Amino acid sequence: MIKFSVTNFRALRDEMKRLNKKIEDDVNETIHAMARVEIETIAKRNVPVDSGRLRASIITVTKGTTTFNYTDREGGSYDGRLRTVQARKGEVIVGTNVEYAEKIHEGGGGGPNSGRSSGGQKKPKGYGKHFLKKAYDRAVPRIIIAVKRIKGVQ
Repeated sequence: MIKFSVTNFRALRDEMKRLNKKIEDDVNETIHAMARVEIETIAKRNVPVDSGRLRASIITVTKGTTTFNYTDREGGSYDGRLRTVQARKGEVIVGTNVEYAEKIHEGGGGGPNSGRSSGGQKKPKGYGKHFLKKAYDRAVPRIIIAVKRIKGVQ
């Protein structure tokens, strides 16, 4: 018969809590960093540009992100906070508060100015190309692989 005992179970339990907290912190940090690099950067690279406002407004938000100001290439200054959503603990949101972002992302639709902006100018290259969704779709598998590495799952 083999006998064993854990003489200091409390210390083992406390160490496991510290380890789990460290893994959780590493996972959250990795997700945030990769969302910023992979999703935000790719979306900014692929968004059509007229004034640069939409590109500059794309932000990665985590719990506690409260302010974000940006300037377009024409010198206009804007408050970039995402007012309609707030990240909870462990959550990362990549988005924009520009009112016309969805129309640009989805491609707008028809009407007398189809293929043109509201001022009659030709729409910028990339209009309606789902710049944010494509960045997300490309980045998520890479983020999952990175998280699995942290957790020791290959």
